[in-house]
This record gives sequence, structure tokens and C-alpha cells, in this order.
Amino acid sequence: MHQTTQSVMFLLLVWTICLAPPLSAAEATGALEPEKLAIVFQDGALEINGTLVSLPTKIENISALLGKQSRFSEKASDVYTWDELGVKVLSEPGTKTASTFSVYIRKKPKADYLKYVEDYIDSRPTQNFTGTLIIDGVHITPALKFWELNAYKTGTPFRRSHWAHRYRFIGKVKNAQDRRFAIIAHLHDDRTIREIEIYYKQSEPDTSGESP
Repeated sequence: MHQTTQSVMFLLLVWTICLAPPLSAAEATGALEPEKLAIVFQDGALEINGTLVSLPTKIENISALLGKQSRFSEKASDVYTWDELGVKVLSEPGTKTASTFSVYIRKKPKADYLKYVEDYIDSRPTQNFTGTLIIDGVHITPALKFWELNAYKTGTPFRRSHWAHRYRFIGKVKNAQDRRFAIIAHLHDDRTIREIEIYYKQSEPDTSGESP
């Protein structure tokens, strides 16, 4: 009787395993699933899946939230790229400290770039961001027009920079008088958003030109 019970339990276990849905690649490797990544920027504060991230911060702190990066490259800045997540982080060379956080909503085709920006193109994620991105209360999607973001977001509106397809706004980090942040929205010709770039710096940014 005891052996019969064990045999039945074993068969039930095998049956359960066979019926279980297959693991996704992310689940199998322990990586963060792209659709479950939530990035929220509100009033100067950056949150990744509910965890407050104060840039600049060590790359290991970003990796603790996103998993290990897909690629690392040494350009003008050190570049950490999460291909599956559609995310890229820049660091001053050799410091392993994240200073700029970029999310790729809908990438521009490589053929549309000029030759001199090949380094920038090669470091982009291979995949677009498919999680949730909220900037000052507005849910950013591939179909969202830039004017909608600027009309409905809270706080400071974006202003055009020297480049026709770049708009940005600068603000102060709450409870940190010596720190400023800036967000750059990179646009497609149809005025949808292809990339959101977030960075912080200690001193007052130069508001007359492009990103420092």
C-alpha cells in the first residue's frame, strides 16, 4: 500500500511538471523580464521597480535592480547596455558610477544616422523598451506624441535645445540644493519619442546649450 501511494504521488508530480508552462528566457536565467520593468521619474526622483535610485550611483546598484548588463563598451564614456530591457547607462571612464540613464522607446533605424555617430549607434540596446515608463505622471508609449507629454506632464515643460529633435527640461532635486537633474526627449520626425535620457550633476547646468 505504501509503495502504491508513493507511485501515485510520483506520477502526479510528473504530470504537474509536464503541464507547467515553459519558463521564459528571462525566468530561466534569473534575469528581469522586460515587460516587468517599471521606471518612474517624478519631481526629480527616479524609481526603478519601486526602488529610489539617486544618480550618480555605483553600477552595481543598477545591476542589483536590472540584472547584469548584456554588454560593456569603452567609448568617450563607459557604456553599460541592457539589450533585452532597452536600457543604457553611461559612466565616467573607470569610475563604475552611473551618471546617465537612457530608455529607448522606439529606436531610429541605423541607416538614418550619420557616419560620425557610429559609436553611439553601436552602444544602443538591440531591443526597444517594453516595460512601463512614466515621466511626471505621463505614461510614455511608442505612439505618444511629444506635445501630449509636454501638455499633460506636471512640473517644468520641455524646451527645445539647439538640436531640432531634442527637447529638455532642467530642475532641482528636492532636499538637495547643490544637485540638478535634466531630462532630454529625443524625437522622431513624426514627433513621437524615441529615447528618454536622464542625468544628474552637482553644479548648475548650462541652460544655454546642449547636455553637459
